[in-house]
Amino acid sequence: MLISNILKWELTPLGLGFSIRSLSSGQYLTIEAGIYNGVPIVASPYPVSWTVQIDVHHQETVQ
Repeated sequence: MLISNILKWELTPLGLGFSIRSLSSGQYLTIEAGIYNGVPIVASPYPVSWTVQIDVHHQETVQ
């Protein structure tokens, strides 16, 4: 089985949350503009802080 970095992410403490960085591109997840339902999530060279929670019903899943 080939294991690649395409879908691997690094979570690093940042402020009260975590930055989320793609291991393949080195870019960070952020939102396109404003905070509202349905806002696009995009890649950026600048980190932002995300709140991350473990899903208690699916321990392998984060929200």
